[in-house]
Amino acid sequence: MKKIAIMGAGGFGTSLALILSRLGHQITLWDIDKQLIKRWQKLGKSDRYPYLSKHRFPDSISLVSTGKIDSSFFDFVIISSSMQGIIPTLGHLKHRTNTPLVLIQKGMLPGLISPEEIAKKKFPHTPVLQFTGAAFAKDIANGSPAGMMVIYNRSDENVAKKYANLFRGSNLWVDTCTDIRGVNIHNTLRTIASFEQGFVYGYFENKSGRKPPISSIAITFSAISQETKLIARALGATKEIHDIGSKAYRMIEADLMLCQNDTSRNFALGHMVGKGMGFNSAKNHLTQGVAECVNNIKSISSTLQKTNLHSRKDDPYPYLAASVALLKGKTIDEVMQSVIAHHQHHS
Repeated sequence: MKKIAIMGAGGFGTSLALILSRLGHQITLWDIDKQLIKRWQKLGKSDRYPYLSKHRFPDSISLVSTGKIDSSFFDFVIISSSMQGIIPTLGHLKHRTNTPLVLIQKGMLPGLISPEEIAKKKFPHTPVLQFTGAAFAKDIANGSPAGMMVIYNRSDENVAKKYANLFRGSNLWVDTCTDIRGVNIHNTLRTIASFEQGFVYGYFENKSGRKPPISSIAITFSAISQETKLIARALGATKEIHDIGSKAYRMIEADLMLCQNDTSRNFALGHMVGKGMGFNSAKNHLTQGVAECVNNIKSISSTLQKTNLHSRKDDPYPYLAASVALLKGKTIDEVMQSVIAHHQHHS
């Protein structure tokens, strides 16, 4: 049995608490929202999302919101905030030991600063892992098989293996990977790809008045996947994540397939935009959580501009260009004309 602190009681953090408790580990689930934790303590379960309310908290999960988490009492500390919340959450950690930190954030801050870099800047001598993959919180909580990946610095290999072993015998199939930058770039791009798939789907759905033609979706979705990998490679991803023979390849492919419907917030946002809704109106219609793609589109586009990788007349990244244009207020018809023209020119 291991003692694990999870800082951030959102959907993913709470789902991890449930699965780890089922495996016999002692969990402390912390959140800054004192009223939320007090309510859950009375209810004996989370009422944040319907899929969580089906699962009662066992005795092996302690709910806390007061003070700081002292890492010296734990074998691992999981930081399960949003990307924007990682720095404030780390501020609530009393950390003087080498207890490993595990980060679950997807995305990067402007300048392509990864979650691992943020944590290392604050705690330079601490092993820092990232836990990511092709899994929705709902599926994790419900015990459905899903793939996850521990990414780590080579010097932390033993720590990474110990963390992966926490999930042995569970519904999570956990692999490992050392391309920290590549996986973080992919995670950032995946949120963008989901948005792109959403607006393409919505556009063709709106044009046809029914579910879009499968052939149209097949060619456009594959183009989005290809563009995602080309951008990742241009920004420094190694062969470890995109080589068909690598251990991480299957997880990367699964992650790209994961968010091809409205269960993904990023896809849902794109879907509404594709059907003609204005970008800001679509954002306001999202009912659960945040669409990470918005900041990620800006971050990736800005980095490509600075490196002169996104300034050619024959734009090699038409879907990213379309995403940027939509954020700036262009209509879906305008941006899809450019996308379709790219495909016609490419053929």
